[in-house]
Amino acid sequence: VQPAVESAVGDSSASADSSKPFTQRRCQDRPLHKMSVDLIDTYKQINKVYYEKKARAQEKGLNSWDDENYDYVIRPGEEIKGRWIVRERIGKG
Repeated sequence: VQPAVESAVGDSSASADSSKPFTQRRCQDRPLHKMSVDLIDTYKQINKVYYEKKARAQEKGLNSWDDENYDYVIRPGEEIKGRWIVRERIGKG
């Protein structure tokens, strides 16, 4: 009886191991480590990526009122032509 139980358990674990081998992340690559021990480094990387993207957008001629598709960016509270005030965005198009 005992070998049958072992073979059933062994078969299920063997199929899981054969389909996807388990690889453990390095400690430095784990999200919890990055957001605690390496918090300053994480924010430096985020800022670097943000400002590089912003610089590329300025090189392309984008401004603060257009998005990457050159569509006008609507902001709540904005007054348009002294007549209309944007309260909220209700959809696209």
